[in-house]
Amino acid sequence: MRNTKIFILFFALFYVFTSCKKEEKMGLEVLPQSEIIKSQFYDKTEIQSFIVATDTFKIKNLSKSLIGEYEDPIFGTNKAGFITQINLSKEDVDFGENFEIDSIVFYLSLDRIFGDSIAEQELEIYEINKDLEDIDYKEDDFNDLEFYDNDGLIVSKNIVFFENEDFNDSIAINMTDENPEFKEKMQILFSDDTNLENNEIFLEKIKGFYFKSTKTGVIASVDLLNSFSCMTLFYKNSEDTTSHIFNINEDCIRLNSYERSYENTDFFSQIDDTF
Repeated sequence: MRNTKIFILFFALFYVFTSCKKEEKMGLEVLPQSEIIKSQFYDKTEIQSFIVATDTFKIKNLSKSLIGEYEDPIFGTNKAGFITQINLSKEDVDFGENFEIDSIVFYLSLDRIFGDSIAEQELEIYEINKDLEDIDYKEDDFNDLEFYDNDGLIVSKNIVFFENEDFNDSIAINMTDENPEFKEKMQILFSDDTNLENNEIFLEKIKGFYFKSTKTGVIASVDLLNSFSCMTLFYKNSEDTTSHIFNINEDCIRLNSYERSYENTDFFSQIDDTF
């Protein structure tokens, strides 16, 4: 009896192990030969690759604007700048009797940087010479549009974007300290109340400003829609010494300019070439 049980157990284990054996061609023996698909892999595809340089381009009304220059050893030199309008903080502005400008300061709220946080930059501000509302941003080639000329330079100043490593800080650029001609021009403009009736009239007189940097090392992101980004007029009149803020808001046209140069890269000679 005992031998019978051992035989049954042995037979059961043998059945289990042999039934679990993997069959590589399971089912093929029952299929008609005409229905068996036979395939082969064949690849002689030729691939051509290109290195194509992108042109200078500008982008309208983004929430953040870039400024600065950074030279990458692999991807070349990147230059960024921006244009923005400014608006009156209210209509029918009146600066009072015996109005006299003390200074005009432009504030930029800094968001973040790419590159060396303490790299010195030469920041330049120009007064632009085009009505931004008249530009067809779908049809016009921005590369052929000259928004400013050298005569429109207001200020050139050496700065460090994040000198105190405070990434929530802003920078201040005095636009009249070393430019008496610009100060005199603004004195005449702001003394005439008809220029300050509304933004439509105001933008005919001050079309906007172009910001760029001429030294390499860092590109900074500027939050123009932050309330700390603005132009502030400090002045006095017969009654008081006070200030007026010119806003940058969603109604202001803002343009980003971004340019990349591949001239010093290893692949410069291969641009627009096939290999």
